Amino acid sequence: MRQNSEQIKANTRSIKASAAFEGTHSWASTNEMVVADWSDDSLLTGISTYDPRKTWNDFSEVERARNTLLQRALFQKLEGLYFLHKYGNLDKTIWEARLSWAAGAVKLPFYRQWWAFEKTQNIWSAEFIAVIETARDATKVVPWAMRFITDEAEGADARPQGESASS
Repeated sequence: MRQNSEQIKANTRSIKASAAFEGTHSWASTNEMVVADWSDDSLLTGISTYDPRKTWNDFSEVERARNTLLQRALFQKLEGLYFLHKYGNLDKTIWEARLSWAAGAVKLPFYRQWWAFEKTQNIWSAEFIAVIETARDATKVVPWAMRFITDEAEGADARPQGESASS
């Protein structure tokens, strides 16, 4: 009996570890795709959607489409993570970090309009929408984006210290 209990605990830890890896890897794969496939201008446009001074109307139709589909993909991954967490298969710290990011993102002008539209599309479960709507932003999404955007606007090199343009 004790051996079965230990095996169940080991299996549960393994399932949680696998879910954490897959969820994180899926998120990272999206970022890798963006970096590999988008032009420099598209990347800067994508980053600028996090600028609290920019609204939906500051972007072209193509820019809006590209960035909203990317955001939809991230939120679809996020909804999957939510249900992994809900059923005890994803570490709480991973879920809380992603949720906090989402809470900050949907408060930004560009993504606030995006989220209002997305909620009308019957893509998301009502439960997931409620979780996003009541989440607290602890990530400070805006200051990070503003620092990057400000550095770019001032012509400063936004790469981490010690990293050269050729690295």
